[in-house]
This record gives sequence, structure tokens and C-alpha cells, in this order.
Amino acid sequence: NFLDAAASPPFPGVLPERDGGVLQKLATLFALDQMQGVSADLLESGFMHPTRHPPLLRAAIRTLLHELRGDAVALVDAFDFSDNQLKSTLGRYDGEAYR
Repeated sequence: NFLDAAASPPFPGVLPERDGGVLQKLATLFALDQMQGVSADLLESGFMHPTRHPPLLRAAIRTLLHELRGDAVALVDAFDFSDNQLKSTLGRYDGEAYR
């Protein structure tokens, strides 16, 4: 699965070990965001406890966002999003927005 592949890249020496961790965090963030998007369904069907799980989900998302913040520019550059796609008026491909 993708999480396993992100944790251990199939081409050793091509993707630095640190970047594999970033990809795993990004994949986990995506999964948690998807869960949050359907949390009403998960609550209704009994897969989530109404008072315990939503706060844990939000806390996990905030933690991952904080951990990924330093890699945000590199991730955006890696996915080759344009400033127009991001609706950003500030930004440069090399990450040096303030230079």
C-alpha cells in the first residue's frame, strides 16, 4: 500500500530516508483529512465515538501540519503547483519568497 511504499521507498539511494518520512506524514495527513471530511458518516455508523475521536482527529491533523510546515515549499515545488493554482500572490519556485 502507499503508506508502506512511502515509509520504505522502492529505490534505495534515490529518495533520501528523510523524504520517505515526509511522504508518509503527507499520506497520513491525507487519510486523516479524508476521515474528517466524512466524520458525520463515521459518527452515525458508530465507527467514531462522538466525544473521543473528533478531538483526537483534529489534534493529529494539527500535529502533522506543524511537522510538515518546514517542508511545505518543497512539497509544493515537488508537485509542481503554480502560484495561480494555489491562488497565491506570493511565492517563488525556489522557496525564496522574501528575497
